Amino acid sequence: MFDAAAAIRILFQSMNSPSQLGWQASGDDPRGQYWKGITCSNNRVTEIKLSNLKLTGTLPYGLQPLTSLTNPDLSSNNLGGGIPYQLPPNMQCLNLAYNNFTGAIPYSISDMTSLTDLCVIIFLSIYHNNTLSTSSMSYWSNFFYCF
Repeated sequence: MFDAAAAIRILFQSMNSPSQLGWQASGDDPRGQYWKGITCSNNRVTEIKLSNLKLTGTLPYGLQPLTSLTNPDLSSNNLGGGIPYQLPPNMQCLNLAYNNFTGAIPYSISDMTSLTDLCVIIFLSIYHNNTLSTSSMSYWSNFFYCF
């Protein structure tokens, strides 16, 4: 069974196993010990706060098991590549601003009903990532009402 610990290991590996985090690629479950930037509650990963750590690599597929993750913050790093369309299902705010993401923002994000602060993050992502685009702005228009 694919679980939260495996998802965190995939995240670590996709970011080129950054030494500044102090995580072990084959380490124990983050729910059972301190992992920099990871917060757990009731044996579930609830937060990933890894902003401004000079992280490189990509945001991986395989984060769906993090069902209690609500506000991941990976802003102000050097992450690149595309934003995966399979993200944790209960996110409320996804902060990927000030990175180097490319390609289109996945349409599947617009189907995530728990996202309440997406408009701010999409705004930041569009204007502070090198080549991130929204090829069809029409389906994003409902997220821009808060400006």
